[in-house]
Amino acid sequence: MKLRVIIACAAVIALGIIIFTRTVGQHRAPNQFTQPDSVSEPAKSLHVDEFMANIDRYNGLVRIVGVVSGVWPEKKMFALIDVSEFKDCGVTSCANLMLPVRWPGSMPVFKNTVLVEGEVKELKKKLVLVAHTLKKVELKPGGSP
Repeated sequence: MKLRVIIACAAVIALGIIIFTRTVGQHRAPNQFTQPDSVSEPAKSLHVDEFMANIDRYNGLVRIVGVVSGVWPEKKMFALIDVSEFKDCGVTSCANLMLPVRWPGSMPVFKNTVLVEGEVKELKKKLVLVAHTLKKVELKPGGSP
């Protein structure tokens, strides 16, 4: 039992060090809704469930598509759920996973499908996607933006 706790703590510390070393010196001004031209684009967009199931595999900039399931402007936060889960049940409360997103610009609209580019960071001992760009998207058949 103690060995598992030690290994888990070491993994969290290692993730924190990796995230810290990748973000030192990167200062970005708050964004408004924008095209993702200003950042180098990763090869493909991930869906929320795919990203959260393998969050430890994605270092640096990631591109996520999801449905806005909650908005907290006073905290500069919103939440995303997987597009397929929203399509299946039609409400935002049925999702298995919610991705917290920190965004300094104007908040997206509840139930809109958005494309977010950002990096995972630890804020208040929780992993959060810190967005650099945010764009409302219309999905093509098959679920890609």
